[in-house]
Amino acid sequence: MTPRRERLPQDTGAPGLDQALRKLKTTARLLQTTAHPDDEDGAMLALESRGKGAKVMLMSLTRGDGGQNKTGSNLFDELGVLRTLELLESARYYGVDLRFARTADFGYSKTPEETFQKWGGHEIALADMVRVIREFRPDVVASAWAGTASDGHGHHQASGILTPEAVEAAADPKRFPEQIKEGLLPWQVKKVYIRMRGSEDYTVRFEAGTVDPDLGTSYAQFGIEGYSQQKSQNASFFPARPGPNYRPYKLVQSVFSSKPDPNKREEDFFDGIDTTLPGLVARLGAEESQVLFLLPALKEIEANVDQAIATRSPEPLLAAGEQLNKLIPLVEQSTLSTASKQDLLLNLRTKSQQFEEASRLALDLDFRVSRDKSSQLLVPGETVKLTARLQNNGKHAVTVKQITLDLPQGWQQKTTPAQPKAPSKALAPGESASVDFTVTVPGNAEITRPYWHRNEPDKENIFTIDDPRYQTLPLPSPAVRAHANYEFSGKAAVIHTDAIADVNGKATTLAVVPAFSVLMQHATAVIPAGKKSPMDEDVIIRSNLSTPAETIVHLQVPNGWHVSPASQKVTFDKAGDEKTAHFEVEPVALSETRTQISAELEYKGKKYDEGFSEVGRPDIATFYYYQPSIQKISAVKVVLPENLKVGYVEGAGDDILSSLQQLGLDARLISSDELAHGDLNHYGTIILGIRAYDTREDVRKHNQHLLDFVNQGGTLLVQNNFDVDAFNTGKYTPYPAQLSRQRVSVEEAPVEVLAPQDSVFNSPNKISAHDFDGWIQERGVNFMGQWDEKFQPLLASSDPGEQPLKGGLLEAKAGKGTYIYTGYAFFRQLPAGVPGAIRLYVNLLSAGHEH
Repeated sequence: MTPRRERLPQDTGAPGLDQALRKLKTTARLLQTTAHPDDEDGAMLALESRGKGAKVMLMSLTRGDGGQNKTGSNLFDELGVLRTLELLESARYYGVDLRFARTADFGYSKTPEETFQKWGGHEIALADMVRVIREFRPDVVASAWAGTASDGHGHHQASGILTPEAVEAAADPKRFPEQIKEGLLPWQVKKVYIRMRGSEDYTVRFEAGTVDPDLGTSYAQFGIEGYSQQKSQNASFFPARPGPNYRPYKLVQSVFSSKPDPNKREEDFFDGIDTTLPGLVARLGAEESQVLFLLPALKEIEANVDQAIATRSPEPLLAAGEQLNKLIPLVEQSTLSTASKQDLLLNLRTKSQQFEEASRLALDLDFRVSRDKSSQLLVPGETVKLTARLQNNGKHAVTVKQITLDLPQGWQQKTTPAQPKAPSKALAPGESASVDFTVTVPGNAEITRPYWHRNEPDKENIFTIDDPRYQTLPLPSPAVRAHANYEFSGKAAVIHTDAIADVNGKATTLAVVPAFSVLMQHATAVIPAGKKSPMDEDVIIRSNLSTPAETIVHLQVPNGWHVSPASQKVTFDKAGDEKTAHFEVEPVALSETRTQISAELEYKGKKYDEGFSEVGRPDIATFYYYQPSIQKISAVKVVLPENLKVGYVEGAGDDILSSLQQLGLDARLISSDELAHGDLNHYGTIILGIRAYDTREDVRKHNQHLLDFVNQGGTLLVQNNFDVDAFNTGKYTPYPAQLSRQRVSVEEAPVEVLAPQDSVFNSPNKISAHDFDGWIQERGVNFMGQWDEKFQPLLASSDPGEQPLKGGLLEAKAGKGTYIYTGYAFFRQLPAGVPGAIRLYVNLLSAGHEH
């Protein structure tokens, strides 16, 4: 599913038609493979797709779900949904389709060996890559990575290693036979390239700095504009300047040569491959005699395309499109072998879709289906009104034959007025035809949700596929689609669209959601072991019903725990109403352990025990992240400091503040105004959230206010930042120090305590080697690389085979106070309830306040 978005200006009018006509001239198919969103070569993709008209697909092995998030607190699988939406937005600029594997981004990895160990070997990722190759059947595969140490990240290296393996396996009928049984036949990719970075050792080099008049900029600049949509990754920091912009690739495999000539230069990926429409016939070999009608028909279609390019007239486009659509059933009924037929039909159906878009642009037709309410959410059992409208914005009259909703099985519809089987309405320029539909969503309608999940995102590295129909797709298919049949100049054509709602001026694809969303306010909680005092637990409930509703909500708690009240009645008046059900939960005295509580809502005999959040931003599409209404609780043996007031300055977003509050610490958020003008001295310790200097101008501006707080006796705990150059230029530390990109990616990496007598390891909690057990995803990132002798390194750690890094936790006395920098990944450990990390973090907050 690609959630509906308004078309880019470059995809409308004359520029859009120019690019659509280019696509009709070629059958070239290109697949680029990557490891993460943001690995792709957007400039090359835009050049091949928009500039040369190739059918292009981008495949990422992960959804980037293990990274950090510059734009909010979404992490793990919710971040994966956000990055899927971001990459879909980038793909709109590149003009490409998108696919994903089941493998998860588990954070930075320094070696492919660790990556494959976490991914269960090669086979799972390989199976998904082979599936995509067999479905898409590319002529050329271009790997973004070489599969060597020069790629850096272990995921990058794994992607480069897997790509040629997948190409070989896709052609082998013995590999992944379950796919063969599904009907995915082997496919032989003709050429494989790898992207070269800053090297003259290339076979083909693209000049992406060329300006395309239809884009109004160069392919490199347009590609970077697409790339910059990935804001959660800081992707907007990479501008492209006007002028030459070369993208080199090296040929590493070819069916035309057992060993590609390293000195041979090419003009394009498809050199030596016949990508013309009539060239499809040559692929058939001796089987051409079984479809003698094919070559003349394709030549005639190609001639019509040439005429359309020369005249920009819709007549030859519709004539060619109609002829192509008559050709497809003839091929389906032919005696061609299954393999030949599959390849030929894939290309013909792709061309049919491209003719549909080119014809729409040539006639300047606008077809949309929209809901009568400003909500994209549909609830099983409800009835909604939709209006389908075909608008003729062009210069030619067209005749509307039929407007039809394409509904899932079990959905019911009525039209106003009722449409006969073949109505006809002539649309002069400027006129429109519309049909109102009343649609009933069945009670068992499929919910719009990700088709993949992990039960424990911090531990599992492979996604479970809940619906194999959508495997490798970015998202499931839209809930409601529609098509309009029309005629022009005696030729039949069709146009498709997705149903939308206008939500605050944003066209948003319709989605089916449960009648109620039920979520615990905090998905995780940490509490001191032995806690007996009541815990405040809030359940956030949203009604999606348009009618009033009365519900009952209750909590399920571990044996021996007491919850008050036992249940609550919660009423709603309309869709969108959100209520909070408040409970007090009294735990039994626990040792260090993990448990959970859950919430359940009852309405008309049906139980609801999960909730969803809308993921997206105004500048990208919207989708939904579901999670069970469960709060995972970690009871941790921890001694808390007495009478310590903690202030938290939010950065890119994390759950550290709520974790500290759950523990019982006196911790609260520091507002922007307080940071700028307030008296900070009533705090004992102030924490800077992750990437605070990266994301907040006011933190950078008022850094001296924070250092003054330290000089006057406070403790400042600064957590990792990503933008190394900006941090070092800003000189935010009390003494000289240089931030680096050094990191320890293996979460089990040994940690050495360098200053065992320091209070950080003794007060109020005694820290031992076991406190570094059970950490998740990574030890830490962005350690200090150099520092003044006034800083004392407290810990040392390293990934296997590397020298110990001492810049992950530094402490310095400044004036009367204490300054601490940490790159250790506490922002992941605290919400996950990792006991030792919590004890150490509490000690860091207590530093300077031991007496």
